[in-house]
Amino acid sequence: TWRYAQRLVSPTLHREGDTFGSQFALSDSLIAVGDYAAERDGKIVGAVHLYALDDGVWQHTQTLHMVSPRHLAGFGAWVDIDGDTLVVGEANELMVGGWADNRAVHVFERKQDGWQPADIIVRPANVAAAPEQRDKAQRE
Repeated sequence: TWRYAQRLVSPTLHREGDTFGSQFALSDSLIAVGDYAAERDGKIVGAVHLYALDDGVWQHTQTLHMVSPRHLAGFGAWVDIDGDTLVVGEANELMVGGWADNRAVHVFERKQDGWQPADIIVRPANVAAAPEQRDKAQRE
């Protein structure tokens, strides 16, 4: 049976339009929580908050940001984990109710001192999301 175990809360101040928990990925001992509208240095740049399982309790261990943050970047629009690799989607532009085309994927690798940036895969400028996907994201 399923039972309630724990409530995870954002390690940053809550504000109107908070997106903590809008996306998440789970592995055996890690939860990565997307917060694509998180603020840093007065800009909305996004973040991913990492929680590790420690003696049966999920503890916040690290917050990831873009290497070169940009306002309305949408970093954390989606997340996924595979072993010691974490990928984080960056939206092209935040919009009311969501984001426009995906712009880039940020790859992080787990090292002894935590998760470190490993690569950024940027969508080529001449490739855009299908219009029906873009329209659907804007409606939602």
